[in-house]
Parts: sequence; structure tokens; C-alpha cells
Amino acid sequence: MKTTDCSLQSTQATVTTIKIGTRRSELAMWQTRYVARLISESRPELSVVEVPVTTQGDLELEKPLPVIGGKGLFTAELDKMLLTGEIDCAVHSLKDLPVAMPPGIAVGAVLARDDVRDVWVCPNGHKLDEIEPGSVVGTSSVRRSAQLLARRPDLQIRSIRGNVPTRIEKADRGEFDAVVLAAAGLNRLGLSHLITEHLPVEAMLPAPGQGALAVTCRENDSSIRDVLAVLNQGRVALCTTAERQFLKALGGGCSAPIAAFATIIEGSETIIELRGTVISPDGQESFSASLQGSNAEQLGHDLAAKLLQAGAGKVIKSWRAQSNSMYMQTVSAKHICDNTLPLSGRRIVVTRATQDVDELCDLLETQGATSIAMPVLQFTRLPVENLPEKLNRLSADDWVLFTSRHAIEFLAELDASWIASSQCKFGCVGPATASALALLGRQADFVPTKFVGQTLADQLPIGSGCRVLWVRPKVADERLTEILQDRGAIVEEQILYETKPLAITNESFEILQNGVDAVTFASSSAAEHFLGQLIQRGSNDIPKFTIACIGPVTADTVRLMGWTVDLVASEHTLGDLVASLGDYFSSDTGESNRD
Repeated sequence: MKTTDCSLQSTQATVTTIKIGTRRSELAMWQTRYVARLISESRPELSVVEVPVTTQGDLELEKPLPVIGGKGLFTAELDKMLLTGEIDCAVHSLKDLPVAMPPGIAVGAVLARDDVRDVWVCPNGHKLDEIEPGSVVGTSSVRRSAQLLARRPDLQIRSIRGNVPTRIEKADRGEFDAVVLAAAGLNRLGLSHLITEHLPVEAMLPAPGQGALAVTCRENDSSIRDVLAVLNQGRVALCTTAERQFLKALGGGCSAPIAAFATIIEGSETIIELRGTVISPDGQESFSASLQGSNAEQLGHDLAAKLLQAGAGKVIKSWRAQSNSMYMQTVSAKHICDNTLPLSGRRIVVTRATQDVDELCDLLETQGATSIAMPVLQFTRLPVENLPEKLNRLSADDWVLFTSRHAIEFLAELDASWIASSQCKFGCVGPATASALALLGRQADFVPTKFVGQTLADQLPIGSGCRVLWVRPKVADERLTEILQDRGAIVEEQILYETKPLAITNESFEILQNGVDAVTFASSSAAEHFLGQLIQRGSNDIPKFTIACIGPVTADTVRLMGWTVDLVASEHTLGDLVASLGDYFSSDTGESNRD
């Protein structure tokens, strides 16, 4: 594969020149030259070359970021150049980096942090609390607009695009009464004298990673990583890791209405205080909390779990639905023809259950794909016995575990009131399952750092003798029970539903024979039933296609059936599965192969 070959060549070569990729904006160029200077100071024998790039995000200046695909459009082109060896590293504002890095790419250094605050720039000098009701304020950030509306619901918030000087010029021309920007950007450009007011973090919590710079590189390029390691600021990296893990655990991206800020406790080297907020886009509903700890990743995860428990899941779910709707409204024939979205022109098969197939189809279409629904499963609730007895045996110290949202939905059909009133604890495999629980009036007490059943069993905070009830489908990964029992738990299982296979229709088989770009699998059952039918009907008649799996368990099932897995979503969520497909095809990784 071309990307791997280039990466290997880079790791084996002696470094004499470092090519730094950068966007062409004035701020991006400043940041790149700053990094170039640091590299030259630490390694004067190296030649540092800047490689300016115009990204898709720089070309689409008239539409809001959520409509055109989010901030990932600013990084995708540079990621591609890294993987092909055209550049050796790239400089980004850390707040703009996706929380899950594309395969083969890593953050090589996090640099010293500038002012993390947002600032208010108003040409006539009015501060936020002084400006007239109905004034038009420009920002491209849902996080900023939500917090502004929470404080001043009488303002009109409008999307504004362009680099920092361009946004300020639009305000000067009267297109906006004020704009909100990051203090760090104005400071770096020498424009801090234009700031009308610094907005305190107590009123405007920053984006995760705001104010910090990150340098990305190829994950296996040890020579470049050694050069960048000298630039890394450990305390800043620690704090921003906590912030970004908080964002990741909530299932949000860098465009989400989620804010976080971490600091090292004074007098300590490693104790972090992390503050986080989830706020509805209209500013009317928000959830905020803080925690302290020394493990940055665990701290971010724990704070996210705390906010999910408080009810933040419903805000995130609502925001996702709004974002998907915005995407869907912009996917047109022109987008597909012009390849302006990551999956434009790609024909992608969805093999989920009949109850779930539309959800993934919609997400794929937001990225320009033509989704093809081929459900091979159907969930059916089973008769149950002794369920009330099992539920009533649970005390406040015991747990109920859900490894899918369907288990919650089927349990709710039987006894929704018990879910709302029970004093026991609830563990959910991931944010989507936790959101389903939140809709029933209960919050998840625990969500693992990786959204798979075995990690849930490994990390669940239980002691010996604790009682655990696993509400599950008829066929599931039995290792979850084994892990819990090895840890001393008393495990009961309640099978609520089964997965019935559906036959691939002749029409669907004909579509596969005509060729598709990819087939997605969000469960082992879907993979077994889909691929099994292809083998029976003659898979050699079907052109090669990319196989994309939501997680490692599903991927293992595909491999056991003799097929090659081309990509696995690192976060094991539908959103990350779609993002991984976009990265895969945008990086020219080639067509899939199967054994």
C-alpha cells in the first residue's frame, strides 16, 4: 500500500531536511514559522522547509462549518500529505484536531500554551453586557454561540468564516456588530490591541485544547518524532489530554457544544483540575462539573461520565440530530459530482438490523455517500421469566449492564418504571447506549474508556461479591461474564431479545455484483450473516470492496470467515466508523482486498 511504503521510507532515511505542512492563512503561517524556529534552535544542523497547502475548509468560506463537514476539512489534506511523504510534520491549533487521529498519524508534540480565553471584538467599543439587544455577533463555533446565548439570549448569532483579520474586517465594515475569537490568535498576529474584552473562562469556557499548538507526524517515523519530542511541553500535554479525553468520552468532535479547561493544581506536578461543560446550542440547557485527578485520560473520562449521569446525554444527542440534519440539507448532486465531501460518489452498503439501518445510512449520506441498505438482521423480543425477581434482588450497590441500546429499549417495554425508580447502578457500553438510558430518566453511572463489552467488564468499579445483572441479547460475547466472575462478581444474565437473520435479496446481490465501494459491519452477527450468504451464493462473482468494521470484535469475526478487514473505527462508534471511511478514501489507500 502506497501510504505504508512512504512511511517506511521516511523512517529509514537519515533526517537532514524537515518539510512542515501548513495552511496558507496568516495565523497558520505564523504558527508554522514559530515551530520551524524552535526546531532550528534545538537542531541547527537540520534544514526546515515550509510547504503551504490550501485545504478544502479554506475554499468553502461561505457556509457554516457543521454544514461542510466540520473542522476536519482543515486537517484532511495535510494528513494525506503526511501519509504519502510529501511533508514530515504539520502544525495545527490543537483545538482543531479530531479527538481520534487518523490511522498512521500521531501528535508528536504539544507546545507551550497561549491565553486560553475567548475575546470580544467590537468596533464601537461596547462590551458584551453593553451591546444593544438584537446586535449581530459573528462566530463559527457552536460552543461560543451557545455560551453567548446563555448570557445574552437577545443577541443574533450568525456564522462567520475566514481568517482572523478577515473576520475583524467584516465587523469593521458593519456586517457584524461584534465578533468572538480566540485570544491566542490575536496575540500571535500582534492584534491584541483590537480586543474589546477578554471573556473570563468562568463565563466562556474554552474549547478543549484551545491556546495550544500541536505538531502531527507519521506515527512510525521515529526520526521525526525524536526531533519533535524535544519541543513537547509535558504539563500542557497533560492538561490538554484530559480536555480532549473528556470530549472523546462524550462522543463529541471539535465542532460540538462542549467546553473544557484543565490546570495543574498549584504546588503539584501532576494533580489536574478539569472543568467541563455541555450546553445546548440555544444556551438554554447546560451541564457543568469539575473533578481532580492525576491520570489525565481517566480524569477526562470520569468527568464525562459525571455529566452523562447528570443528563448531558440528551443535549449531545439533540445536537447530533441537528448537525446531521444540516449535513443532509446540503448533500446534493453537485456535491457528489464535485467531490466536495469525503465520501462523495462512494457507494457504501449498510448491513445493520432493520431497526438500525437508517441511522448509519443517514450518517454516511451526510458525508456525500450513496448509502445502500442491506439489512441482514432483525431484533425480536423474547418471552422472559423471573425478570421481576432478578430486578428486585438488586441493591443500591449492585449493577445492571447494557451492551446495546436495544437491551434498554426492550427492558423499557417490559418495565420502564423500574428503570426510572431503581436505586442500583447502571453501566453502559458507550455514549449511544448511555443516551438511550438518559431518555428514560436515568443516567449511566459508568461508561468505559473504550466502547466494547470486555472493557466495560474490565473497568467496571466493583468489589468482590458485588451483584451484576447483564441485560443482553441471546447471542453475545460470553467473555464479559467470565471477566466479571474472575473479578469476584456474582453475575446473572437476562436474555431479552434475539437476532434473527434476514436473507440478502436477489436485487441486493445484483447490486453487489455490479460493484460497491465498501460494506460496513457494526456487529459480529451482521458480518456472519452477510458474508456467510455471499460465500454460499458465490462471492467470486462480486468485485472487491472495502470492509469497514465498527470495532475489533467484529473485525475478528470477519477475519475468521476468511475475509480481509480494511479499517476498524478506533472509537467504536457509528460516527467514527463514517469518519474512518472518509479518511480511508481521502487518503487514496486503494481498493480493498479479501482472501
